[in-house]
Amino acid sequence: MKKWLRNRNVLLLAGLLAVIALVLIASMFVISAPDAPSQLPEAADGAPLGYIRAQANGESKWIPLPAGEEDLLITITRQDDPGITNTLRLKKNGFLMDSSTCANQDCVMQGEVTLENKDQRVLRNAVLCLPHDVIVELYSMEELIQGLEQGQ
Repeated sequence: MKKWLRNRNVLLLAGLLAVIALVLIASMFVISAPDAPSQLPEAADGAPLGYIRAQANGESKWIPLPAGEEDLLITITRQDDPGITNTLRLKKNGFLMDSSTCANQDCVMQGEVTLENKDQRVLRNAVLCLPHDVIVELYSMEELIQGLEQGQ
C-alpha cells in the first residue's frame, strides 16, 4: 500500500511540475512588449479604446477595436491552406476567438479578453491558437501611446 501511494505521489508531483513548466513557457511568449507601429490605423467610427495585434502567416496586423456598439468579425485564413481559419469577434472593449477550424478548440475556450480583465487572465492580454500559429493580443490606447513615446 505504501509503495502505491509513493508512486501516485510521484506521478502527481510530475504532472504538477509539467503544468507549471507549460504556463511559464507560454508566459514567455505572451508577456513581451509590443512592437508598436509608428502609425496606428484609424478606426472607422471614431477613437477606439484599444487595438489588437493579430499575428499569423508570418505577419502582424494592428486592428482598432470598433468604437460603436456593433461587433466586428475578422477571419484569419492560412495562406498555404484556405481550410485553416480563425474568426475573431472584436467588441468595443475587447475580443474573443469566436471560432476556429482547429481540432482542440483551446483558443475558443480561452474566453473573452477585455481591457478590464486582461491583467487577471492566465495568458494576460492574449489568445493563442497553437495548431494554427495564431496569436492575438489586446492593447489599450495608453499602452500603445507609451510604446510610441519610448520608441522615439
